[in-house]
Parts: sequence; structure tokens; C-alpha cells
Amino acid sequence: MYRTKVEHVHRILLTFMTTIVLVSGFSYRSLAQHEKNKIIKRYSIKDGLSQAVVNSIEQDDKGWMWFATDDGLNRFDGYSFTSFKFDKTGPNQFHDNFVQRLFKDSKGRLWVSSRRGLYQFDLSTQKWNVFLNPDKAGNNDVSYISESSAGKLWIGWYFGGIGLFDPQTNLYDTTQHFDLKSTATITVFEDSYGYIWSGEQSTGLDVFRIREEGKNPEKVIAYSASNFLPSQYVKCFLEDHLGNIWIGTTKGLVLFIRAEGRFIVLDKILPPQRGAFSLLEDKDKTLWIGTQGNGIYTVDLQDFDGRKVERLSSHHVEALDAFDISQHTIRSIFQDRDNNIWIGTHGDGIYMVSDEDKNFMKVEVKRIFAAAESAVPFYGLCNDEDGNIWAGTDSKGIYKFTPEGKLLRHYEADGKPGSIGDDVVYTALRDYNDNLWFGTYADGIYRYDKKTDSFIHYPRSAYDVPIPLGHRVSLLFEDSKRNIWVGATRGGLSLLDKASKTFKLNSEAPMFRTVDVRTIAEDKKGNLWLGCYGNGLLAYHPDTREVERIFVGTEPSNLLRSNIVHTLAIDKDNVLWIGTGGGGLGAYNLNDKTFKLYTDENGLINNTVFGVQIDEQQNVWCSTINGISRLDKTTGTFFNYTSNDGLQAGQFNPGSSLNNIPKGYICFGGTHGFNLFYPLKVSNSKIVPDVKLSGFQLFNKSVKIGGATEDDILEKVIDETQQLTLRHDQASFTFEFTALDYSGPEKCEYAYKLEGFDADWNYIGNQRTASYRYLPPGTYEFKVKATNQPNSWPAKFAHVKISVAPPLWRTPAAYFTYVLVLGLAAWSIYSIRKRQTHLKKRVKSEKNKRRREQQLVQDKLAFFTEISHEFKTPLTLIIGPLEEMMSRENNETASGKKLHMVHKNAHKLLALINKLLDYRKIESGKMMLTIQEIDIVPFVEDIFLNFKELSNRPNVHFDFYTEEKSIYTWVDPEKIEMVLTNIVSNSFKYIGEGNAISITLKKESGANSREFVCVEVKDNGIGIAKDQIRYIFDWFYNGKATNHISSGIGLALAKKLVYLHKGEIYAESTVGVGSVFTVKIPLGKDHFEPHEVIIDHDRLPELDLEIQEHDGHDDGPVTHAKKGLKTVLVVEDDEDVRTFLKEYLATDYRVIEADNGKQAMEIAFASNPDLIVSDIMMTEMDGIELCHTLKHNIKTSHIPVIFLTARSAHSQHKAGLETGADVYLTKPFSPEILSLTINNLLQARENAKRYYRTMFLTDEKPNIVSTDEKLLQKIFEVVKVNMNKTDLTVDTVSLEVGLSKTILYKKIKQLTGLSPIEYIRSLRISEAAKLLRTQRYKVYEVVYMVGFSDLKYFRKCFVKEFGYPPSQLLEKEHQ
Repeated sequence: MYRTKVEHVHRILLTFMTTIVLVSGFSYRSLAQHEKNKIIKRYSIKDGLSQAVVNSIEQDDKGWMWFATDDGLNRFDGYSFTSFKFDKTGPNQFHDNFVQRLFKDSKGRLWVSSRRGLYQFDLSTQKWNVFLNPDKAGNNDVSYISESSAGKLWIGWYFGGIGLFDPQTNLYDTTQHFDLKSTATITVFEDSYGYIWSGEQSTGLDVFRIREEGKNPEKVIAYSASNFLPSQYVKCFLEDHLGNIWIGTTKGLVLFIRAEGRFIVLDKILPPQRGAFSLLEDKDKTLWIGTQGNGIYTVDLQDFDGRKVERLSSHHVEALDAFDISQHTIRSIFQDRDNNIWIGTHGDGIYMVSDEDKNFMKVEVKRIFAAAESAVPFYGLCNDEDGNIWAGTDSKGIYKFTPEGKLLRHYEADGKPGSIGDDVVYTALRDYNDNLWFGTYADGIYRYDKKTDSFIHYPRSAYDVPIPLGHRVSLLFEDSKRNIWVGATRGGLSLLDKASKTFKLNSEAPMFRTVDVRTIAEDKKGNLWLGCYGNGLLAYHPDTREVERIFVGTEPSNLLRSNIVHTLAIDKDNVLWIGTGGGGLGAYNLNDKTFKLYTDENGLINNTVFGVQIDEQQNVWCSTINGISRLDKTTGTFFNYTSNDGLQAGQFNPGSSLNNIPKGYICFGGTHGFNLFYPLKVSNSKIVPDVKLSGFQLFNKSVKIGGATEDDILEKVIDETQQLTLRHDQASFTFEFTALDYSGPEKCEYAYKLEGFDADWNYIGNQRTASYRYLPPGTYEFKVKATNQPNSWPAKFAHVKISVAPPLWRTPAAYFTYVLVLGLAAWSIYSIRKRQTHLKKRVKSEKNKRRREQQLVQDKLAFFTEISHEFKTPLTLIIGPLEEMMSRENNETASGKKLHMVHKNAHKLLALINKLLDYRKIESGKMMLTIQEIDIVPFVEDIFLNFKELSNRPNVHFDFYTEEKSIYTWVDPEKIEMVLTNIVSNSFKYIGEGNAISITLKKESGANSREFVCVEVKDNGIGIAKDQIRYIFDWFYNGKATNHISSGIGLALAKKLVYLHKGEIYAESTVGVGSVFTVKIPLGKDHFEPHEVIIDHDRLPELDLEIQEHDGHDDGPVTHAKKGLKTVLVVEDDEDVRTFLKEYLATDYRVIEADNGKQAMEIAFASNPDLIVSDIMMTEMDGIELCHTLKHNIKTSHIPVIFLTARSAHSQHKAGLETGADVYLTKPFSPEILSLTINNLLQARENAKRYYRTMFLTDEKPNIVSTDEKLLQKIFEVVKVNMNKTDLTVDTVSLEVGLSKTILYKKIKQLTGLSPIEYIRSLRISEAAKLLRTQRYKVYEVVYMVGFSDLKYFRKCFVKEFGYPPSQLLEKEHQ
């Protein structure tokens, strides 16, 4: 009980507090007509104002607003403030931040008063000019500035009296003296009748008149009396349109009526003892009075004729919009050229009262709980027959307002008899009989009874179909038949039964039970258009009781793009306007069924439309989330309005709209109140804004006027600059601009263009900067324009010309220099060419000679190379038979010794040929080193030992020296051995009469800490002449050997091989003393490039060792297949070599011959040999193509191929093996090595056959790689699929694998050693063994599973395959 009382008291207090806020919130409604619904703006320190005490206000001729504060001078452009403060850098700067008074004279000059003198602020250069009165040296505190009729300035000094300043001569007038009661002058001005009025701080006022120039002014004693003033402290003067003088003092207002020559104290205009600090008469002849601590009062002087002063009355402006200024001190009031009123306060910044009216009136109710304040949201709206507006809320019941926004009554659900039952009212309706209906969230419908000022409840019928949410009324609509339709949130569509005072579901259409209707519109034919939440747009035809789906669904065919419809309205053209949730505004023509959609892309302010109303001119008004849009149907143009136009700050609410056609106004409700406006009175700004250039930047830094840096190129403000000249490195700049529209700067849009660069205007919305980067040299003109009218641009614009200078190297002087230099260069070239003409023939002759010499060397080298290749074939026929004869002859016999000598010299000849070929490889860049890491010490020592027997010559001492036990390095041993052998061999050849040769091995360090192994070969032989030593490493150079004939290629080859190792080789020699040959090889392998070498980590033994280990005879005849000898096909175009091979191999193999690749391929396909030995270089088809063809044909892919060729290059060797060859041997070859190779390949084939036969015996899946294995895999799969078929034949398998029966036979025979029938039987037996191992089948079952029809025959085959019967399989394998 106690808690209930407390809550009731709390609710009463809360309501009371809300009501108080309402009264204060609507106090501005009683303002004088000229302030009512004006645009109000406030600017303070947070907006950039330097100080909140504003002493004076002025506007220059360009339109900039200027404000004098206690902390500097401020310029304002409608967007931002620019402050000018004390700067002690020079005498022409401002020396005091306290600015008392601003004044613009008739010439447009801006004058500033301060405690330190009179200043002129140059608006062009933004520099200060100070003018001190020498007679006031001790006191230059200028309190006021005004202009005389002669164009001079009246100056008032605080404790300095008054005087004149001539702006033309910049001198003070010292000839005139004023008889003042006090020099503490506060204000001074000259009226239109030539009277000078001086107001002092403590002695009232003095009035003077100048009768003759050059004489002292005459004091008007009658006007200078002060006993009639309510205060002796005079603050301001004002002359009105009648010539009367208004005098503001610290304790009241006085009026001097000129016609009567008397002063009247206006004690009814201001409260008692209130001072008038500032005065202004505006264009509407309204007097504005700024008071001390009491805000602003206004007096209407339109009907005032200077008489009947007692009829004058004032109005106290307690608030400007939402700003309470009733307690402020007003220090200055100013009217600008657009008739806006500017108010400077003491501590609260600046207020601006626009001359333009707000287009929209805002009505809001504040609610306060604890310390929090919020606005009451409005939903359902309707008006009564008296024109009052009824507004439903989401928690505060119903408010009743006058059309002017005055609150009349507040109805709440307080539980009293006749009150509304729910505070949540979402919809409202005034019916044809002027009854007011309200739909609530939780308690159905209420009708307002005007007679009893109470509400009558209309609940959902108790006899209605039960609907869980049927009481949540979100829609009330009356059709032309006076039926009232009731839409409930997710509660179907119902009809009101006035007789039973209930509403119940409409059963005419089954859809009405569940449909969520939020809005209804009725067309001329009586059809009802239903806007639904989730069901799009429906059409209900009452005559047929049919419901038609118009726009619904999520498919692209739904033109509405949304299934949520918030509002509907039909205009006079029978167009249905559809406001959707997120889909924009739809226009559905009910005559021709055409549809058009408007979205934000067309200018709509937001795509969620909550309310739509049509005005008298058929404009479409839409309330949205972000504001209101007006669509002009004739042009298709949208005009958008936001909170800057006076709209409530929140979003608008669904269905909250009202169109009072008789009164001509529209209302839209939202989360912060509702807005009322008269469509015919809504207009755009009357003022075309004056656009100004406000700033200029280079590289994003503002350019100072008259600055010290080279980038400070401005001498005047940018809006007065006609031409900008930029260097080429200053061609990146930014312009700042502004439109001087102080009533609505946020509505201004801008467009700019750079003539000479931009093809068209750039429309940038509210952006106020334009940047350009790295403009090319040239002349341009920057233009900018602004508008505050939607879709309308004025012709005037601000502009400035820009000249971007070219860089120094593109100036006319530079081009002249270029021409001059080019001319001189052309002359020089001509002279040089003329002098060189006679040399051309000599140069050409020398080139031809050099070319012939080079060609001769190449031809010579090519000749020797070709000859060397040709030598290899005869050497093969010499060495081969020779080795065979040596193997049968004892070396101790005379014949054996001769054969050994022939064999030795044949190999020497082969070594010379190989040297020549190696040199050719090096010259052509085709030789690669095969390097490995070796210990060089034993390696060199072995070479020493090989030559040791030569040192047995008389008187020749051959020694080896080294201090290193081991030195590991990476080399190609074969090539290094060739190098050292050549050098040591030369030492023996050229020893002459000498007697000593030595090899010294050591380690040395070179540059960059690189270590080398150094081998020195020293002798005391005949030596080499100095003029010959540089040629010893040249091709075909030979010295004078004593007993030997030199080829002249040994040292040349050695040098090339050392260079391939990145080493050095050089010689030092003296004739008759001897020679020293030095070889340096770097340690490690980092000096080799990867593409230059082949790294051999595990080199195979040399073939000649194998030759020595083999005695040339086999242990016995090699047994191969059961049927005779193996067949070897020899392919060789040289008949002698082919004959030799045939005779050599005939004892062990059946040899067939072919002299070219084409013939060999035909023989291979026909005879299917066991192995092929082939040359590479042949006519018609070479060996490479032959091998590739054989290896890629299923018929011959199993045949091993040996290449026997004179081509020994690494790349050739690699290419041969890549085609599929099994072995690559080079000529001259060892017949024994060839025989061993053939035997090993054939033996490998036998091993392969055994593998292929057992390939599918186990369950393990084999690794299938080669073509032959793939063939066997395919045969196995065919047999496995047909395993249980006893009629499986070779023909069937041949057909499945795609080979002829003959080829299949040969292929299986070559691969497995079995015939196809035997191989198939083997596969069946193998599969049987697998099945038996599973122990799931009996032997007789397995017999038929693997395709045998006879158990006895199966057992016989099984024993033949495994050696034991199938019954013992598991036992044998277990053992």
C-alpha cells in the first residue's frame, strides 16, 4: 500500500516537472513576430571563437564578419573563425589582444580600437597600421570610433576626450578642442544634423556643433545637461529613422525627440535599473536593445511618429530557439547586409538571428527523470474540428496542441474513470463525424468524447476468433462507406462495430486473419490498397471480396524491392505513392499500371520512408530516417530538408503524419517531437551566396601573406589576388573557398573548374577545397561557384589566374642554348666525320684482315676437330683388334712387345685427339667440370711417381717437395691431371743439358683472405726467351724441344682448364737458366657457379681399371634362354666397325646388321632382337630418333639399347640417355667392356622376366612405372575380370589390350619368358593360391573360381608352379 502511494506521488511529480519543461520549451512561441521561427545559430569558443566576450561586430565590403573580443580580432566565414592576435615581431603588428571597437568607414577600411591606440587593419595584406596621437602619449586608450560627415573619424579616448583623425593624411586634428565635463569618453558619434554626441563614464553626455571649420566646436548647453539621465554613465547612442536619438545608460534608456528638442526617460521599456549597453534599429524598424544581465528587448517603431511615446512598448526576448539569453549581458548588436542580426554577449559568444524564417516549426516535449532529459516521441497524429493537433506517444499518452504549438492538454492512463487505458498510442483517426479515435498498444481502441472530455473503450470482441496479438492496434482507417478498419500488429485486419463498441476480425478474406496491415489507401473506385509489414502491397476489392497480391516477394520481379510498406497515399492523378522500409518511394499509376521507383540514387534523402503526404500543388512529401524529402512531380527533382532547416533532431516514426488540407499544413512526428509546416510557405534561401576564395596551400601548408619563406608567394589575400605565378616545383596546390551564407552554410554546395586542365566542372557537394598535383607548365584559371538552391547554379564565380613556370631547362633561353649547342655539335660532327672519312678504308681493311685471321683460326680449329672425329673410327678398328690380339699373345715375346708398343702409341694418338677435342669444347663454351673433393697432396704425388721412371735418365734429378700432409679441395681430377701432366712432360722435353726437375706443393693466401693450393714445376733446362714467353700458352705454339715433336696444344689446353677452375697459371723463365711453371687453384667450391660444374660426390671407378681386372675371357659360355643364343642387332654406318663388332660378338650371340636407323627400326619390329648396339650419327635416321621410336612403341619398348658413338660431350651423353638408352659408350671403345655391358643388360632382362612372372603373386600392389609394366597390369586386369571363365583365350586378351595376337605373343614372351597361354595359366594358379590362403574356400571351389574345369589338371598345374599340391600350400608356407 505504501509503495503504491509512493509511486503515485512520484508519477505526479514527474508529470509536474515535465509540464514545467513544456512551458519553458514553448516560451519562444510568444516571441515577437520577427523572431518567431527564425533560424538561430550560436558560436562560441568551441567553434573557434578566440574569446566569449564580444565587444563589437562589423562586416567588411566583401561580406566577411568581424568580431572584437577581449582576446583578439576574429574573422568568420560562416564555417570557421580566423583569429588575429598580438604579435611582437614588429611595429606594424597588433600590440594588444583587447579589442574594444570595430568600425568600417565609408571607404571600406576596417578600424580597430584598443587600449594602445588606433589601428587600421589592412584587409588586403592582413597587416596592422597603428596611429598614435602624440598629444595622448600617456593615454592612447581608444574607446570608440565613428565617422564624421566629412569622412574623418571621430575618436573617443578613455580619459582622453574626443578628437578627429583624417584617414587621408593619417594625422590627428589638433586645432579643435572640446569642452568636456569629463575626458572619460565611452562613446562618440555625429548625427545626421551635424551634432556631435559624446557619452562619458560619470558625467553624462556633452553635445557639440561645429559651425565653421577651423574654429572650436560650439557646445550645445541645452542638450549637454545631464540631470535628466537615469545614470551619468552613457554606454551608447542610436539615431533612428526619424532622426531621434536613443541614449543607453547603465540604468535605463533615454529618447531625445528632435522635433520637440526634449529628452524622455523610457522607464517602461526596460525593467528598473537595467542598463542599455547596445542599440540597433533593423530594416523592419524594430529597435533592438541589449541590456546588462537581462538579455534583449525589442520595440516596434514602424508606427512610431515621434509622438505618443507612452504608447511604445517592449518585448523581452527570453530565448532564441533553444538558447536562453534572458539573463545575458548584450555588448553589441549588428545587422549584416543580408539583414541577419548578430548579437555579441558578455561570456556566451555570438548569436545570429537569421532574416530567413525556418521552413518547419518544431514542437517537442521534454521529459526529465532524475538528472536525465529526453524528448517525448510522437506517433499517431490527428486534428479535431477546432484545428487542434492530437499526438499519441509511446509511453506518455496523448498531447493536445494548438496549430501554433501551444500545449493545451495532456491525457494519460492514470486509472481514473474516463481516462485512456494505455499510454502507448500508435495511431489516431478523425472520422467523418469529427470523432477522434486512438489505437493503443495493449488495450484496443478508444474514442474521445468531447462533451465529457473522456475516453470510451472499444476492445476486441469477446466473440471474435482468438488472436494472440489482436489488441495491438497500429492502424485506424475510415473508408468512403464510413467503415473503420483496424490493423493490429501481427493481429490481422478487423472492422469496428460501433453498435457493440468492439472490433473484430474481417472474415471476408482468409488472409485478413494473419496479415499485418500498417497503412490503407482508397482509390476512386472504392478499392482498398493495403500496405503490409512483410507482405508488401495488396489490393482488396470489396465488391468481389478478393485480395490481389501486387508487389510481394524477394525475387527481382518484385519492383518494390521491399516487402515492408509503411505508408500509402493517392494523388489527384490516381498515382499510388508507396513508402517502404529500405526500398525507397514507389509510384504506382492505377490507371495504366505503370511503376516507377525513387531511391537515394534519384535524390531521395533516405530509402526508408515512414510517411507520405500530398500537398495542394501535388508535391509529394516524405518523412524518413534522415529527414524530409519533397518530390516535384513535374521535374522529378527532390528537395531535402534536415535538422538544419528546423526539423526535429531524431528520426521520423512510421505512420506518424497528418495533412490538414483546410488549414494548409502537414505534420510529421518523430522521436524528438513533431514538425508542422505549410507547404506553400516552404521556400529555399532568398540569397544567392557570394563565393570567396579563403585560402591557398602549397604542399598542404597554408601560404602566409608576405611570409618569409620562398613558398609564401601571396602579397595580398587570395580573394584579391588576380594572378598566381608558380615555379615548376610548386605545381601541387590546394584552394580553400567558402560561400558567405550565414543563415545556412551547411546547405551550400560547390563546384570548381581549372580552365586549361579540367574539361568540365567538378561538383563536390559540401567540400570546400580543391587540390591539384603536379600540373604541367602553362597558364590556367581556377574558378569556383556555390549555390544554396537545389539543382540551380548561379552564373557568378570566384576566380584567379595561375601561371606555372617551366623549369629552367624548358625556358626560351634554354631552348636557344639547345639550338646553339646542337649547331656547334653538328658542325663538330661534320668536321670529325670529314677528318675520319679518309680513315674508313684503313679501318675497313683492318677489320677485314682481322676477320679473315679469326675465320682462319676457326676454320683451322674446325678442321682439326672434324679430322679428330674421323681419326676416332680408325683408332677404334686399331685398338679393338689390337687388344684382342694382345690378350692371346705373351707380352714377353717379340710379337707381344711389338703389339704393346703399337697399343701404347695408339693411345698416345688418342690422347692427342682428345686434347684437341677438349680445347674445342672449351673454346665453344661446352665443357663442364665434374668436380669432387680430393686430397691434392697424394694426387700430385701419384703424378710425380708416374713420371719418376723418366728421371732415370743420366744426370736428371726429379724431386717432390711439400710441407702439407693433406690439402682438400674441389677439382675435376681428370682435368687437373691433364694440366700437371702437360707441364711436367714439357719440363722433361725441354730439359736440354739441365739435370734437375722438381714439383713443389704448398698452400698460399691471396687477396680477400682467399686460400689457394699452389703447384710449382721447376727445371733448369734450356729456358724460354723473354720475347717468346707470352706466347707459350697460345694455340699451336711450340718451343724448341730437344728430342720431341710438340703438338703446340698442351699448354694452351692447360691454361683453359686452369681458368675453368677459376685458377691462375703463369711461367717465369730465363734462357740457359730454366723455367718455373706455377698453377694456383682456389680452395673450396664457392667460387664455382652452379651452372658451370657437375658435383660428383661418389665417382665410379675408372673403366681402365676394370679392363685391367678383366682377363679378356669369360669363365665359360653364357647360358641364356633355352632356345639358343640371344639376338643382337648392330646398327653402324661404318662398314669396318660394323664388321668388327659382328665378328667380335658372333661367338656368343646371333648378330644381325643394319647400316642406318630406318633399316634398324624395320628389323627391330620384324625380328624383335634381344639387344641393340647403335651408333648415333647415321644417315636417314640417327640413333637418337631410332632409340626414341623404339622406347615409345609397346612392341619394342622392352629391348635394351647401347649407344656406341664418337660423340663424347656431356650434353650429347645426357641427350642420349634421356631418349631411353640403357648405356652410352664412346669411341674408341674396349670390346671387352662392350661384351661385359651386353652380358649385364641381358642378365638384367632375365631378372626382369622372373620379376614380371611373379609380379601379381602377392596381395601387395606393385609399383607400376614402365610401359611394359603397364601392359602386364592391363593383361592381369583382363584375366582377373574373366578369372572364372573357362573359355578365356589369347584372342580375348589380345582384343582387350589392343594388340595383335602375334605381337602379344612376342611381347609376353620377351617380358616373362612364357607364352601367353602359360602366362594366363600362371596368373590363374597365382590367384588360386591367394584364395586358398584365406582358408574360406575348399580346393574344389577354387578350381572353378579361377577358370579350371578339371580338378586333376588344376592339381597338376599347381604342382608345376609351386612344387607341391594345393592341399599342402598352407603347411609349406608355414614351414
